[in-house]
Amino acid sequence: MERGERSYAQALLEVAEQRGAVKQIAQDFACLSAVLENVEIEGLWRKSLSSGEEGQLAQCLVETLPLSPLVADFLIFLGEHHLLICLGDLAHHFPSFLQEYTGQRAIIFSTAKDLSKAEREAVTNSLQSLLASEEKPCFSTDPSLISGFKIQVGSQVVDFSFKKHLEHLGDVLKGKAA
Repeated sequence: MERGERSYAQALLEVAEQRGAVKQIAQDFACLSAVLENVEIEGLWRKSLSSGEEGQLAQCLVETLPLSPLVADFLIFLGEHHLLICLGDLAHHFPSFLQEYTGQRAIIFSTAKDLSKAEREAVTNSLQSLLASEEKPCFSTDPSLISGFKIQVGSQVVDFSFKKHLEHLGDVLKGKAA
């Protein structure tokens, strides 16, 4: 994470801690990360945008995603100050920064479709048992996974999605993988 992104993440976490909203911020960034992995959306915020366009894109994200007011205000700030370009890296590295900041591992469980309450409870129980931890995962939905799931624990990712299998198959067919 670049120095500026780390500063923004730290400031956001400090405010979240004051408001007792650190868990919500983690969930918001899991949601943002999943959305920003979408190729079409990634193309929007990665290209050179005017500050007015960045503001509009930030406003669109705020209106579309179920984000806390703190993260919504943060996105608007980034858009207004022509800083939205750092959002992708910030969202990607946020779990490991959160882990470093709080001394806990961030656990993100992503699926292609929303899980029912019973499924979430089963996943939570299984992960807590497997990891010998009381930490609860943040759940996110990423339709680009097609099916399967992806687990991120701190900076480690285990991807059992159909999307990942298709990418690997493509690499094999192109001669890029062993």
